[in-house]
Amino acid sequence: MGDTWQVISTLIIPLDAGIIAPVERLSAPWWTSIWFRPGIALLLLSLFFLFYKVRTRFLKNQKKKLEDLVILRTKELEKSNEELRHKNHEIQLRTEEIQTLLEEVAGQKNDIENKNAELHEINSELQLQRDSLESKGNELEKAQISLKEINANLEILVTKRTQKLNHAIRELETFLYHSSHDLRGPISSMLGLMELSKLEKSKQDTSYTDFFQITILKLERTLQRLMQRHLIQRSKLSPEAIDKASFICLLNDNLKEIPSFRQEDLALSLDVDLSFSTDKLMLSIIITNLLENAFFFSERAQNKKVTLTVRSSGEKTVIVVEDNGAGIKDDIRKKIFTMFYRGNELSSGNGLGLYLIQCALHKIEGSIELETEEGSFARFIVTL
Repeated sequence: MGDTWQVISTLIIPLDAGIIAPVERLSAPWWTSIWFRPGIALLLLSLFFLFYKVRTRFLKNQKKKLEDLVILRTKELEKSNEELRHKNHEIQLRTEEIQTLLEEVAGQKNDIENKNAELHEINSELQLQRDSLESKGNELEKAQISLKEINANLEILVTKRTQKLNHAIRELETFLYHSSHDLRGPISSMLGLMELSKLEKSKQDTSYTDFFQITILKLERTLQRLMQRHLIQRSKLSPEAIDKASFICLLNDNLKEIPSFRQEDLALSLDVDLSFSTDKLMLSIIITNLLENAFFFSERAQNKKVTLTVRSSGEKTVIVVEDNGAGIKDDIRKKIFTMFYRGNELSSGNGLGLYLIQCALHKIEGSIELETEEGSFARFIVTL
């Protein structure tokens, strides 16, 4: 059939001849073969089956998603129903409470009406009493005149009593001052005798003597602070110019009065051109008590450094004393400047140091601030 047939060359050998002649044979196209149609049918059937499986799986997945969504929506609806039931229950309770309140209000209304009737009766009685009071008003006016005369006499008497009281206070302060002086004399003598006793009995046990000495030193320190309180109260301010050199000289004198002073742990920072004016006695009281507290509470700390900084800030002078000791608790910050208040169980003082600082600053119109963290540090900032 023209070009659609394939020519196959082969050799045909006749039986009766010895000559070989070529013969051509034609074969049919492949799509007309006996296997083509069943193969096509099988391929189409496989494709249909594959499409069916894919479609079935897709529908199953969609069904699963829809079932999950239905379950989720069902749970949400159940939860909403439960909330609605709970709210309905609360509304019912509130309704019952309101009903109870309404009943109480109705009862109170009846009580008020009854009391109003009673008040009307009382008003009638008061009206009668008012008439009698008006008549007594004239008598009271006369009594007021006599009371004014009595008050004038009382004012004179109070003035005299106040003068006597002020005189008694001055006498008490004088007694306290002289008593402190009188007590310090024997204490100083005892301290000297104890030092001599240590020298003569240096080889013997001196524990009792040391304890006795510590006790006497505490008493002496208390008397010194009582005397300082008297000086703050009674002394007149005498401002003096203070520069860096005079401040160092004043500081050295004050450090001798501090029992727990450690020279190696003091860090001093002063402005080169430091210059200010204040009362030296008040300044000494402030510096001594601040440093004594700092050295005492830093004695058991890992970092025993005590920093004293004095700098100028405009027209003001700022003194900062900082230690790395136990710090101060937040709940006692406002109490530490109270007389005889000791804010730490480790304190062996008399609770007068910070009180004296506040009194001295009040007299020279200064101020003090506290920055602290419990267990870490304490920083006192004095502004003059």
